[in-house]
Amino acid sequence: MGYSHRGLYVALRLIFRVLISISLVNIIFFTIPWVRIIKGLRILGVPSLIISIIYMTYRYIFFFANLAEDIFLAKKSRTIEFSYKREYSFIGSAIGLLFVKAKMLSEEIWQGMVSRGFSKNFCPVKREKYKAKDFLPVIIEVLLIGALIWIDRRFYLNW
Repeated sequence: MGYSHRGLYVALRLIFRVLISISLVNIIFFTIPWVRIIKGLRILGVPSLIISIIYMTYRYIFFFANLAEDIFLAKKSRTIEFSYKREYSFIGSAIGLLFVKAKMLSEEIWQGMVSRGFSKNFCPVKREKYKAKDFLPVIIEVLLIGALIWIDRRFYLNW
């Protein structure tokens, strides 16, 4: 079985769309501080509950990544001889330990939030004035998306 030019075109278009989406997300996260992203979501009218879930998920990811790194570093510093069987069982127990710690931490955080009178209104920082340089990543992203749509239309109409 072979491939057709149309199928190759569709596959390449899908790959390029995924790459552009990933690059746009990276542009956002590497050029804009996390607090400003949260603030931007708030200005766009995203519900407070969704913003608080995103904010806490972001913090959890880095907390558990550091915890997993500490667990593996502790294991590596205590290991003298290497055995695949022992390593596989360690990975399973480390994953189980992370799940147990995640459950315990989520219960503690929820109890702390309830005891401090958690409300649904979530706004981590006060609103600031925007400058011209703040809109540069947005303009670049809009231009990239426009170029992708233009290229897509141009090549699609030629088929």
